[in-house]
Amino acid sequence: MTRPSVRLLAWATLVGTFVLNLQGTLVRATGSGDGCGPNWPLCHGNVVPVDPGFSTLMEYGHRQLTIAVGLLGLVLLVQAVRHRRRHPGVLAAVLVAAAFFAAQALVGRITVVWELTGDSADPLRALILPTHLVNSFSQLAALALAVLYAGPRAPGRWRMRERAGTAGILLVSAVAFYGLVFTGGISALGDLYAPADSVAEGAALDFSPDAPWPARVRLTHPVLAMVLAFVLLGGAAAVPGLRRTWRVTRLAAWLGGVYLLQLVVGTWNLLALAPLPLSALHQALAMVAFALFAVLAAVALGGGDEGSMSSAAPERAGRAPAADQAD
Repeated sequence: MTRPSVRLLAWATLVGTFVLNLQGTLVRATGSGDGCGPNWPLCHGNVVPVDPGFSTLMEYGHRQLTIAVGLLGLVLLVQAVRHRRRHPGVLAAVLVAAAFFAAQALVGRITVVWELTGDSADPLRALILPTHLVNSFSQLAALALAVLYAGPRAPGRWRMRERAGTAGILLVSAVAFYGLVFTGGISALGDLYAPADSVAEGAALDFSPDAPWPARVRLTHPVLAMVLAFVLLGGAAAVPGLRRTWRVTRLAAWLGGVYLLQLVVGTWNLLALAPLPLSALHQALAMVAFALFAVLAAVALGGGDEGSMSSAAPERAGRAPAADQAD
């Protein structure tokens, strides 16, 4: 299998995983998580549901797409093993993605069998769903790295010591990003623990001493969103390693644009009391931002486009044919 074929397969798995995660958001938002009852992997005790309703179709469809994405990932893993010498970075990324996929399936089974779906307001659900999100975002990021390392300008070895400042900023950003994803999962369940008809009423309930802990914790989500914005912007301005090359600069610009758009949509979603279209868009932008962050981190730490901004353009123009031939 050629380099373009491996990369195309990685892209297909990445897109399939993105759609799968977005579909999971729709399953939760429509209360269809219990559509197959407390049965997994069967649906109401059957391989194929009999006379299914809307909730059953939503949940069963989600499971079938999970199988399809899993098979696609298995093919990618086999090809990554076969071509590990040509694409060592792809194999590492796919192995990480496979581990998170397995964890995702386990958490999904727990969610269904323990009946932490539908209208369940069990406090344990406020831990399981965020864990589910963290797994899905991590799998998506790993697949984005597989696409990157299957490309013609794959980054080299991560230079953690040589780029300690960059690594430090990226580490802090990663911790904040994961915190944002986790609290976002809690925030998505907010109406189950403290239903409200307005933002003001919801805030009052969240600050109430009698409010359940998931309702109080969800307040940290918008706060973390702002903190991460300052960390990303401040780090990009303070650390030269994050703005040394054209490639890193372009990735940082894309990440900044998507993240700021996500902040706008998230604020709109909050003020509108989380209608389904806005919630889905917010989730989609969050996944894109997380994948871009993973790619940016790999390029910033591993190189792969080392010319400075002042010299990169002339140098590339003078050596374009040779560079293309090398790729």
